[in-house]
Amino acid sequence: MRRRLIVLGLLLAALLPLAPATAGTPGACGRASGCTAFELIHAGSTYGWYPVAQRFEFKGGVPAQWQHLGRGTLTTTHGMLTLQGRRGDISTVWTGNPRRQGRWEVRMRTHRLQAARTDLTDYRVRVALVPTRPQDEHCGAQQVALLDYSPTSPRSAAFSVRALPDLAFDASTTTARTVGGDQWHEFAVEVAPDHVSWFVDARVVATQPTPAALFAVPLRMQVSLVSTPGASMQPTRVQLDWARYWTLRKPGKLPVDAPAPTASTYAGAC
Repeated sequence: MRRRLIVLGLLLAALLPLAPATAGTPGACGRASGCTAFELIHAGSTYGWYPVAQRFEFKGGVPAQWQHLGRGTLTTTHGMLTLQGRRGDISTVWTGNPRRQGRWEVRMRTHRLQAARTDLTDYRVRVALVPTRPQDEHCGAQQVALLDYSPTSPRSAAFSVRALPDLAFDASTTTARTVGGDQWHEFAVEVAPDHVSWFVDARVVATQPTPAALFAVPLRMQVSLVSTPGASMQPTRVQLDWARYWTLRKPGKLPVDAPAPTASTYAGAC
């Protein structure tokens, strides 16, 4: 019996370090105990943006501030906001938090709902900040994308900023794990008076020096499954574990120096 207890004790000692432990300074992640080991990997904690101004954990039903647009379904599943499409475009818009500047971040995953088929076209998965008023979008010419992903490039996360009259700044990064395939990732953007910075899995990956005049309209987050017109689409879902917004009042505790996106023009402006 004593030998069994000793063996059990050794097993517990080996397993305990795997459990999430609290860390960080009091108040980090919005709790007196600080962040858990899981939460330390996202940009908000790594760069010291807390306290958070607004957050969604998606417990219960779909929050009233998240509007469903287009086809498909928008539900909550086990604490995740779930966007699911089989045909046409579908998106959800965070309607209650329009801001010209600040820091936005989501923890999310995406996945094909069935094995890939050659007769079906993959959805593009986009997370972007778009103008509150549709007339300010100018056919996509005024927005900031946190993520633009296609399963045809499974480990590539693209992002961009568009500004009037036809400015475009585009970049991408390669991820260690696939963006799709139900793999969790954190995507964030910081829109400041003098720059836009993008973050993937708690690491700054690009910074564009940009004058504040480019962001003269309030922006809000939109998560979309973008279809190809006339094509039969591969059934796909996007799930958000959480979404958060921080102001710029607190300076980041780490620099955001990173390569600048490639400058070009956006031909679709109207």
